[in-house]
Amino acid sequence: MKEKKNSFKEIFSRNKKAYISVFVCLFVVYALLIVGIGSSNKDKGSELDNINNENVADNGTEGSTGAAKDPAPTAVPQISGMPDITNVPPTKIPDSQSAGSNDVSVLDGSEQDKSESVENPADKPTANKVDFNPDEGIAKPLDGEIIMPYSIDHGIYHETLSQFMTNDGLLIDSKNGEVAKACTDAVVSDIYTDTRRGLCVELKAGEYTFVYGQLSSSSVNKGDKISEGTAVGMVGEPTKYYSVEGAHLYFKVMNGEETVDPEEMFRE
Repeated sequence: MKEKKNSFKEIFSRNKKAYISVFVCLFVVYALLIVGIGSSNKDKGSELDNINNENVADNGTEGSTGAAKDPAPTAVPQISGMPDITNVPPTKIPDSQSAGSNDVSVLDGSEQDKSESVENPADKPTANKVDFNPDEGIAKPLDGEIIMPYSIDHGIYHETLSQFMTNDGLLIDSKNGEVAKACTDAVVSDIYTDTRRGLCVELKAGEYTFVYGQLSSSSVNKGDKISEGTAVGMVGEPTKYYSVEGAHLYFKVMNGEETVDPEEMFRE
């Protein structure tokens, strides 16, 4: 046995440097393996953290476990004391309350409102409606020379505008303050101001309408029933469209929507 031991010592002694070199190499290899495994685990941990962070950004989750966050208060506003209705399934509407039946009731209501809002009392037949017989003719609304005749089919010279144009009524010469009278029994259907004709009063008799223009004031009110010869209004200064013609009464007669030559209706 001693001989064997001695021989081993001798071998180790002779190869001491070689054994130390082998030992160092093994230690270095072992150290490198330990470092490599630690680095690999660290990289895997970083990769896992990155994946978790991406899930947080994309799906509203946070932490390495990917647990879902509660929805932000501004995303789904909740009223205090009210249940969460974000995931409540739609409720089926009974046939008796279907959209069709609701539409019918809404239409009925809207039609009723529309008829009430569109309806104008002035469009209803008036109790003061006056019959009119054109064969009996009309009285001249005031005495005065006709300074511009009725002319609807050809133009006549208009001094103020210095041009030829049609005229749908008569211009009867007058003075400021002269009274224009009702040409027949009639109802006052309208009173308004016109850009060209100034203050106007309309009288209605049967299917005929008589328009008095270039007035300074009205002596009647809308809806009045008046007799022939009643004062309708006073003649005033003409509008700028008739400044050269001077003070006058504009007088127009209409049968429905058609104008009529008033001179052909004046009584002799």
